[in-house]
Amino acid sequence: MSTIVLNEHEWAKEQIDNKSLGSKPYETFCRVAKYYLDNGATKREARRQLDSFLLMCEPTASLPKWSETLDFAVKRAAKYDAIDIDCIEITKPEIDKIDSLNGKQLRRLAFALLCLAKYWDIVNVHGDHWVNSKDCEIMRMANINTSIKRQSLMYHTLSELGLIRFSKKIDNTNVRVCFIEDGETAMEVSDFRNLGYQYLKYHGEPFFECENCGLTVKIRNNTGRKQKYCDGCAVEIHTQQIVNSVMKRRAGYQHLSFDSKTYTVYLHTFPDGKIYVGMTSQPLRARWRGGAGYSSNVELTNAIKECGWDNVRHYILFKGLDLDSARFIESYYIKTRHAYLPEYGYNNKSGSYSKITDGTTPEYIKVEVDGNGVEIGH
Repeated sequence: MSTIVLNEHEWAKEQIDNKSLGSKPYETFCRVAKYYLDNGATKREARRQLDSFLLMCEPTASLPKWSETLDFAVKRAAKYDAIDIDCIEITKPEIDKIDSLNGKQLRRLAFALLCLAKYWDIVNVHGDHWVNSKDCEIMRMANINTSIKRQSLMYHTLSELGLIRFSKKIDNTNVRVCFIEDGETAMEVSDFRNLGYQYLKYHGEPFFECENCGLTVKIRNNTGRKQKYCDGCAVEIHTQQIVNSVMKRRAGYQHLSFDSKTYTVYLHTFPDGKIYVGMTSQPLRARWRGGAGYSSNVELTNAIKECGWDNVRHYILFKGLDLDSARFIESYYIKTRHAYLPEYGYNNKSGSYSKITDGTTPEYIKVEVDGNGVEIGH
């Protein structure tokens, strides 16, 4: 699998709890199936549980369409043991060897290759320090964004220095790391996201670990209050705090409402990455009507026709809301996710949200956000 996970059971449990298929659904199904099997389920039971997991993540998913993928996931899960690694230890001699290289990108690449080689040595007892990850994935983990020519040159430099060796097979892109040494432990790696940033953080550069997701990211500024969350988590936590506050205020005024309906706020994600945020009091299938329920939005209708409704992914953001809360949340997501901009989404308005000021009269004010989607000026 291309995504490196050190504790597959813990990771699978988190996906189940969060009702998330992740960015690579097949890998998620394999690890979740492995979790079910290792917790006593038979293959037949694990297969049924995968159906339930899929519908839990995407209620509108077609089970026949996913059937073959889920079958393969169970077969693969039964074939391989779950990976359970506490951390990868990097020794002082290995760090010293990397530090001696000329160039930050070269050092980050060497560090990422070293971590991967040690990972595959644990996963496969016959690994012998070989790295079989794709070049694009290695560069992503090393936080290197450069041309193919530059990437090839860095690999060539490491080879010339004797730090790596290429496979003798012409069609094999694997490399063998040749500078693994025993010694005093210098650092421990327990997360294979942003390995390049972790190397820079070890050397005192301005990076930190998000307290929510553990991702190592760059500090935006060194002044003011200490940064605790990555941009993604900061937006989600801030949004949830606002929603909780609004819902708490609304609870005191629900008896004043003449609208007894409950509303759902949902999100459509299209293959090109664009989104649409909407709200409805109807059953979702009745509102969406297989993509035919948006005749008033020409751009959205054309996008659905072009890509096909079956290729649009659907997410329920919140449900069981009163009208005012649903309007607030819909507008906030439209604004923070920039869904009203043509390059990001298909909503035809930027929206405003309502705030109860005196218990009876809604006051409509504009939501302003900075470049990271965090509310300001309010």
